[in-house]
Amino acid sequence: MNGHMKGQQIAIHGSTEIISVLSLSHDERESWRRAFYHGPAFPTMSKILLGSIWFLFTIPLPCFGWPDIALKWLRQIHNTARKEVYDSFFVRGPPTEVIQALVPALSQNENSKEDHNIFCLNIERLLVLCLLENKGVGQIVAEFMFFNKHNDGVLNPDRTIFISRVAQLLASVPDKARMGASSALTSSYPFSSVVSQLLVRAEEAAIESSANKDANEQDTLSSVLLFVGEVLSRVSRRGSTGKF
Repeated sequence: MNGHMKGQQIAIHGSTEIISVLSLSHDERESWRRAFYHGPAFPTMSKILLGSIWFLFTIPLPCFGWPDIALKWLRQIHNTARKEVYDSFFVRGPPTEVIQALVPALSQNENSKEDHNIFCLNIERLLVLCLLENKGVGQIVAEFMFFNKHNDGVLNPDRTIFISRVAQLLASVPDKARMGASSALTSSYPFSSVVSQLLVRAEEAAIESSANKDANEQDTLSSVLLFVGEVLSRVSRRGSTGKF
Protein backbone atom coordinates (compact mmCIF):
# COMPACT_ATOMS: atom_id res chain seq x y z
CA MET A 1 0.00 0.00 0.00
CA ASN A 2 1.54 3.28 -1.07
CA GLY A 3 1.87 6.35 1.11
CA HIS A 4 -0.98 8.16 -0.65
CA MET A 5 -3.51 5.42 0.14
CA LYS A 6 -2.29 5.18 3.74
CA GLY A 7 -2.71 8.93 4.04
CA GLN A 8 -6.29 8.67 2.75
CA GLN A 9 -7.11 5.88 5.21
CA ILE A 10 -5.67 7.87 8.10
CA ALA A 11 -7.64 10.93 7.01
CA ILE A 12 -10.88 8.93 6.73
CA HIS A 13 -10.26 7.23 10.07
CA GLY A 14 -9.49 10.57 11.69
CA SER A 15 -12.63 12.13 10.22
CA THR A 16 -14.72 9.22 11.51
CA GLU A 17 -13.31 9.70 14.99
CA ILE A 18 -14.05 13.43 14.89
CA ILE A 19 -17.61 12.83 13.68
CA SER A 20 -18.19 10.24 16.40
CA VAL A 21 -16.93 12.67 19.02
CA LEU A 22 -19.09 15.53 17.73
CA SER A 23 -22.25 13.43 17.31
CA LEU A 24 -23.80 13.99 20.71
CA SER A 25 -27.03 12.44 21.86
CA HIS A 26 -30.09 14.60 22.51
CA ASP A 27 -29.56 14.36 26.26
CA GLU A 28 -25.89 15.35 25.91
CA ARG A 29 -26.75 18.35 23.73
CA GLU A 30 -29.43 19.43 26.18
CA SER A 31 -26.97 19.06 29.06
CA TRP A 32 -24.42 21.29 27.30
CA ARG A 33 -27.13 23.76 26.35
CA ARG A 34 -28.37 24.05 29.94
CA ALA A 35 -24.80 24.38 31.21
CA PHE A 36 -24.27 27.32 28.86
CA TYR A 37 -27.56 29.15 29.25
CA HIS A 38 -28.00 28.59 33.00
CA GLY A 39 -24.37 29.18 33.93
CA PRO A 40 -22.19 32.31 33.84
CA ALA A 41 -21.49 32.03 30.09
CA PHE A 42 -24.87 33.32 28.89
CA PRO A 43 -25.03 36.55 30.96
CA THR A 44 -21.40 37.26 30.08
CA MET A 45 -21.97 36.80 26.35
CA SER A 46 -25.20 38.81 26.59
CA LYS A 47 -23.36 41.82 28.00
CA ILE A 48 -20.81 41.63 25.21
CA LEU A 49 -23.42 41.30 22.46
CA LEU A 50 -25.59 44.05 23.89
CA GLY A 51 -22.58 46.35 24.06
CA SER A 52 -22.75 47.14 27.78
CA ILE A 53 -20.34 50.01 28.39
CA TRP A 54 -19.65 49.28 32.05
CA PHE A 55 -18.88 45.68 31.18
CA LEU A 56 -16.58 46.50 28.28
CA PHE A 57 -14.42 48.75 30.42
CA THR A 58 -13.95 46.03 33.05
CA ILE A 59 -12.26 43.72 30.52
CA PRO A 60 -8.50 44.40 30.20
CA LEU A 61 -8.43 43.43 26.52
CA PRO A 62 -7.86 45.89 23.65
CA CYS A 63 -10.45 44.16 21.47
CA PHE A 64 -13.22 45.34 23.83
CA GLY A 65 -11.94 48.89 24.04
CA TRP A 66 -14.22 50.48 21.46
CA PRO A 67 -17.67 51.02 22.99
CA ASP A 68 -18.92 52.98 19.98
CA ILE A 69 -18.31 49.94 17.79
CA ALA A 70 -19.95 47.67 20.33
CA LEU A 71 -23.07 49.84 20.33
CA LYS A 72 -23.38 50.60 16.61
CA TRP A 73 -22.03 47.60 14.72
CA LEU A 74 -25.41 45.86 14.77
CA ARG A 75 -26.90 48.50 12.46
CA GLN A 76 -24.40 47.49 9.76
CA ILE A 77 -25.51 43.85 9.69
CA HIS A 78 -28.05 42.68 7.12
CA ASN A 79 -31.43 41.81 8.65
CA THR A 80 -31.16 38.16 7.65
CA ALA A 81 -27.75 37.77 9.26
CA ARG A 82 -28.90 39.60 12.37
CA LYS A 83 -31.89 37.28 12.69
CA GLU A 84 -29.91 34.07 12.18
CA VAL A 85 -26.76 34.93 14.13
CA TYR A 86 -27.57 37.63 16.68
CA ASP A 87 -31.28 37.42 17.50
CA SER A 88 -31.28 33.62 17.66
CA PHE A 89 -28.79 33.74 20.55
CA PHE A 90 -31.51 35.32 22.71
CA VAL A 91 -34.56 33.69 21.11
CA ARG A 92 -33.22 30.18 21.71
CA GLY A 93 -32.22 30.87 25.28
CA PRO A 94 -34.37 30.08 28.33
CA PRO A 95 -36.70 33.07 28.74
CA THR A 96 -36.02 33.21 32.49
CA GLU A 97 -32.35 33.87 31.72
CA VAL A 98 -33.08 36.17 28.77
CA ILE A 99 -35.33 38.44 30.82
CA GLN A 100 -32.68 38.68 33.54
CA ALA A 101 -30.14 39.75 30.93
CA LEU A 102 -32.30 42.26 29.05
CA VAL A 103 -34.55 44.08 31.53
CA PRO A 104 -31.88 45.27 34.03
CA ALA A 105 -29.79 46.54 31.11
CA LEU A 106 -32.51 49.08 30.28
CA SER A 107 -31.52 51.02 33.40
CA GLN A 108 -27.92 51.36 32.27
CA ASN A 109 -26.60 54.82 31.38
CA GLU A 110 -24.44 55.23 28.28
CA ASN A 111 -21.88 57.92 27.40
CA SER A 112 -24.31 59.98 25.33
CA LYS A 113 -27.99 60.29 24.54
CA GLU A 114 -27.38 58.79 21.10
CA ASP A 115 -25.57 55.80 22.59
CA HIS A 116 -28.35 55.35 25.15
CA ASN A 117 -31.06 55.40 22.48
CA ILE A 118 -29.21 52.89 20.28
CA PHE A 119 -28.54 50.63 23.24
CA CYS A 120 -32.13 50.69 24.56
CA LEU A 121 -33.73 50.43 21.12
CA ASN A 122 -31.97 47.12 20.54
CA ILE A 123 -32.94 45.75 23.96
CA GLU A 124 -36.56 46.80 23.51
CA ARG A 125 -36.58 45.11 20.10
CA LEU A 126 -35.26 41.89 21.65
CA LEU A 127 -37.85 42.02 24.46
CA VAL A 128 -40.68 42.29 21.94
CA LEU A 129 -39.17 39.49 19.86
CA CYS A 130 -38.50 37.11 22.76
CA LEU A 131 -41.46 37.74 25.08
CA LEU A 132 -44.29 38.66 22.71
CA GLU A 133 -43.62 37.46 19.16
CA ASN A 134 -42.07 34.16 20.30
CA LYS A 135 -44.47 33.70 23.25
CA GLY A 136 -41.65 33.83 25.78
CA VAL A 137 -44.01 34.45 28.72
CA GLY A 138 -45.72 31.13 28.05
CA GLN A 139 -42.29 29.50 27.79
CA ILE A 140 -41.45 30.83 31.27
CA VAL A 141 -44.51 29.03 32.64
CA ALA A 142 -43.40 25.85 30.84
CA GLU A 143 -39.89 26.27 32.27
CA PHE A 144 -41.22 26.50 35.83
CA MET A 145 -43.33 23.41 35.13
CA PHE A 146 -40.15 21.62 34.07
CA PHE A 147 -38.41 22.72 37.29
CA ASN A 148 -41.19 21.19 39.36
CA LYS A 149 -41.10 17.88 37.51
CA HIS A 150 -37.37 17.48 38.08
CA ASN A 151 -37.12 18.88 41.60
CA ASP A 152 -39.89 17.02 43.45
CA GLY A 153 -42.18 20.06 43.21
CA VAL A 154 -40.80 21.54 46.42
CA LEU A 155 -40.76 25.34 46.53
CA ASN A 156 -37.60 26.08 48.49
CA PRO A 157 -36.72 29.69 49.46
CA ASP A 158 -34.15 30.10 46.68
CA ARG A 159 -36.62 29.08 43.99
CA THR A 160 -39.35 31.27 45.46
CA ILE A 161 -37.00 34.28 45.36
CA PHE A 162 -36.02 33.44 41.78
CA ILE A 163 -39.65 33.17 40.62
CA SER A 164 -40.51 36.48 42.31
CA ARG A 165 -37.53 38.16 40.66
CA VAL A 166 -38.57 36.98 37.18
CA ALA A 167 -42.14 38.17 37.81
CA GLN A 168 -40.88 41.54 39.06
CA LEU A 169 -38.67 42.00 35.98
CA LEU A 170 -41.53 41.12 33.63
CA ALA A 171 -43.93 43.57 35.29
CA SER A 172 -41.30 46.33 35.38
CA VAL A 173 -40.66 46.50 31.64
CA PRO A 174 -42.94 49.53 31.00
CA ASP A 175 -41.27 51.47 33.82
CA LYS A 176 -37.80 50.76 32.46
CA ALA A 177 -38.56 51.33 28.78
CA ARG A 178 -37.61 54.73 27.34
CA MET A 179 -40.04 57.57 27.00
CA GLY A 180 -41.42 57.17 23.51
CA ALA A 181 -40.42 53.51 23.28
CA SER A 182 -42.20 51.22 20.83
CA SER A 183 -45.93 50.93 21.42
CA ALA A 184 -45.36 47.17 21.49
CA LEU A 185 -44.10 47.69 25.04
CA THR A 186 -46.38 50.49 26.18
CA SER A 187 -49.80 50.05 24.54
CA SER A 188 -52.61 47.75 25.68
CA TYR A 189 -51.53 45.00 23.26
CA PRO A 190 -48.46 43.71 25.15
CA PHE A 191 -50.33 43.52 28.45
CA SER A 192 -53.16 41.51 26.93
CA SER A 193 -50.58 39.28 25.25
CA VAL A 194 -48.73 38.66 28.51
CA VAL A 195 -51.91 37.84 30.44
CA SER A 196 -53.19 35.65 27.61
CA GLN A 197 -49.94 33.69 27.50
CA LEU A 198 -49.96 33.28 31.28
CA LEU A 199 -53.51 32.00 31.49
CA VAL A 200 -53.35 29.73 28.44
CA ARG A 201 -50.11 28.08 29.49
CA ALA A 202 -51.22 27.79 33.14
CA GLU A 203 -54.42 26.05 32.02
CA GLU A 204 -52.40 23.66 29.85
CA ALA A 205 -50.10 22.95 32.80
CA ALA A 206 -53.10 22.21 35.04
CA ILE A 207 -54.60 19.83 32.46
CA GLU A 208 -51.24 18.11 31.98
CA SER A 209 -50.77 17.78 35.72
CA SER A 210 -54.25 16.37 36.37
CA ALA A 211 -53.69 13.78 33.64
CA ASN A 212 -50.56 12.54 35.40
CA LYS A 213 -51.90 10.10 38.00
CA ASP A 214 -48.48 9.63 39.60
CA ALA A 215 -47.95 13.33 40.35
CA ASN A 216 -49.20 15.46 43.21
CA GLU A 217 -51.06 18.21 41.35
CA GLN A 218 -50.48 20.84 44.02
CA ASP A 219 -46.72 20.21 44.12
CA THR A 220 -46.43 20.04 40.33
CA LEU A 221 -48.16 23.41 39.84
CA SER A 222 -46.63 25.24 42.80
CA SER A 223 -44.03 27.18 40.79
CA VAL A 224 -46.48 27.92 37.96
CA LEU A 225 -49.19 29.24 40.28
CA LEU A 226 -46.69 31.34 42.22
CA PHE A 227 -45.36 32.94 39.04
CA VAL A 228 -48.80 33.62 37.54
CA GLY A 229 -50.02 35.06 40.84
CA GLU A 230 -46.92 37.23 41.25
CA VAL A 231 -47.20 38.71 37.75
CA LEU A 232 -50.94 39.41 37.98
CA SER A 233 -50.52 40.89 41.45
CA ARG A 234 -47.74 43.24 40.34
CA VAL A 235 -49.61 44.29 37.22
CA SER A 236 -52.79 44.94 39.21
CA ARG A 237 -50.88 47.16 41.63
CA ARG A 238 -49.90 49.37 38.69
CA GLY A 239 -53.47 50.66 38.84
CA SER A 240 -54.41 49.93 35.25
CA THR A 241 -55.11 46.81 33.25
CA GLY A 242 -54.89 48.74 29.99
CA LYS A 243 -51.11 48.86 30.01
CA PHE A 244 -48.41 46.20 29.97
